[in-house]
Amino acid sequence: MMKTPGLSDLPQVDAELDSVERSIANVAESIRVNCPTKDNIIDLLPVCSHAHFACHGISDPESPSNSGIVLQHGTELEESDRLTVKDISEIDAEAGRWESVFLSVCSSANVAAEELIEEGMHLASEFQMLGFCNVIATLWPVNDDVSKEVAVRFYEALAKRYGDSGGNRVTKGCYAEVLQNVMAEIRQDSLGNVLQWAPFVHFGV
Repeated sequence: MMKTPGLSDLPQVDAELDSVERSIANVAESIRVNCPTKDNIIDLLPVCSHAHFACHGISDPESPSNSGIVLQHGTELEESDRLTVKDISEIDAEAGRWESVFLSVCSSANVAAEELIEEGMHLASEFQMLGFCNVIATLWPVNDDVSKEVAVRFYEALAKRYGDSGGNRVTKGCYAEVLQNVMAEIRQDSLGNVLQWAPFVHFGV
């Protein structure tokens, strides 16, 4: 979602997805959907082992189940729609063969409701409940340039792991290790900018 009705543009989205596609080209087939609707995503998720979202996210302080990923409205081009935590919870958990989802989305692991601050009701936890073994998410709003940098480095390193394994499934702990290594590299490059690189976290089993 480089352009989202009613919200600021995300100018690095196309470059981010171009780089991700190049990184994984030798180890996986990819489906790219520009300006997806909620129905697009619900239909595609069951056929994907890995998913990557580059969109705006909203953490609802009144109702965490209404927090979600901002997408294109299905019929009105000048309006947006939202794939919510509730929507994800209603997807058939037996339908997919899920391995990982990367939420290059602001506040995708954030609970904005103060009275529920200790509850794990957010996008990242809901994708994990759905069946994704590994979820990369963010604790607060993130910079578009930084999101691109993290995603590109992550997929380059992950693709190398898959290449080294002959295309076979890598170990479950690999995703957390890859993100940790990427964040260590970016931290060294931006020691004084902790708010930019620190929000990226891994949820996994």
